Amino acid sequence: METCISAVNTWLTTNQLKLNCDKTEFIVFRSRFSEVTPNFPPLTVGKDSINISSTVRNLGAYFDQTMSLENHVTNLCRSANWQLRKISLMRNYLDNKTCEILVHAFVTSKLDFLNSLLFGLPDSTIKKLQKIQNTAARIVKRKGRKCRTTPLLKELHWLPISYRIQYKILLLTFCAHHLERPVYLSQLLRPYTPTRTLRSSNKLFLTVPKPRLKNYEMVQAMKKVACLDIDLTIEERNLLSVAYKNVIGARRASWRIITNMESKAETKGETEDLPRIVAYREEVEKELTDICQDVLDVIDNHLMGAAVNNKESEVFYYKMKGDYYRYLAEFANGPERKKAAESSLSAYKTASDVAVKELETTNPIRWPSS
Repeated sequence: METCISAVNTWLTTNQLKLNCDKTEFIVFRSRFSEVTPNFPPLTVGKDSINISSTVRNLGAYFDQTMSLENHVTNLCRSANWQLRKISLMRNYLDNKTCEILVHAFVTSKLDFLNSLLFGLPDSTIKKLQKIQNTAARIVKRKGRKCRTTPLLKELHWLPISYRIQYKILLLTFCAHHLERPVYLSQLLRPYTPTRTLRSSNKLFLTVPKPRLKNYEMVQAMKKVACLDIDLTIEERNLLSVAYKNVIGARRASWRIITNMESKAETKGETEDLPRIVAYREEVEKELTDICQDVLDVIDNHLMGAAVNNKESEVFYYKMKGDYYRYLAEFANGPERKKAAESSLSAYKTASDVAVKELETTNPIRWPSS
């Protein structure tokens, strides 16, 4: 990232432009279900050291790490309320048409600006903006606070906030598909083509892209189930295992890549990049440790006790313990590595002993873990 910013700065300097390094911000987006708070080292931009921000502003919108847009909505409501207060103070000197023009200029324009970003947000967030519109309608129509706003909105021909957001999305989609503008949006649209002839074949449908696997959501959901202190079914055990494997798999791959980069930097004597690589490796190792410890705590405190009468589940959990102790041993050093390796070997041995004694030879749980 620093190399990219440096290249941009060089291009700007060549073209007699200036990059405001001290105004640079950077943010790391994460799932709202993630319990791991990102803690990246400062980013060096020119001569300035930029720390990670919890909220950044871009083109008038405020983005937070979980993309909840709560800060954006809060700032929008504060600004709109201030404008409404000023209009209400001079309302007695304005006719209805002039008042409506002022509301559209200073309030409605704010509600419509970048409102396509608000699509899919919780109703509790949208209701904050709806209250602003309701207040504006009451001011235009000279009504009190207790007056119902639905008839007022119909009389003014104002769409409610949720429908204004939908209208903006539909308008952008129409322009992108029929007018092919903007190009970067039209390239993302994929018409749906049915595999056989249907009555709806002549209608325009768009293919909905499949979302990426929601690893954190899956982990948090299965963790809540595991903490109920009940014996999990085969499907629930597999979901729990897959959820944590998906989360930790990406970090194990990152750790291997970073370790390789660190080794190359040491070999080539690249002392400038080495501290940043080491800091990032340590951050990934911390996340790996937290995830592994989380799994082991869930197994020891909740799952093992509930699986006393189910030897198949008991073997499954011992094998899981062996796996995650093995993951800890991959990057640990000194006594910690020895302790993790011994714990992994002990868990695997216990799983093998219980499986040989209690499970049938054809039971797949007896097979070695991956």
